[in-house]
Amino acid sequence: MTKNIQTPAEPVIYIGPTLGGGVLMRNMVFSGGFPPHIAAMREKSAALRALFVPVSELATARKRVAVRGDILNFYVRQVKTEL
Repeated sequence: MTKNIQTPAEPVIYIGPTLGGGVLMRNMVFSGGFPPHIAAMREKSAALRALFVPVSELATARKRVAVRGDILNFYVRQVKTEL
């Protein structure tokens, strides 16, 4: 079975920087899929997709974003230049 990258199985929260002039804001929670404009942004960037984490993993992910050298920290810096 192929997993659809556009529809998470459980609610996810975006932990990256605010993008698109506020179109995608840090700490936005998504359940049951993504609006078309967010789905389009996700298709353009693997780094952006990685910054949507299950709400149950939020505390750990926030710590990882702050650690220089961690992959989530890298993705945060990368999406600022990609989108």
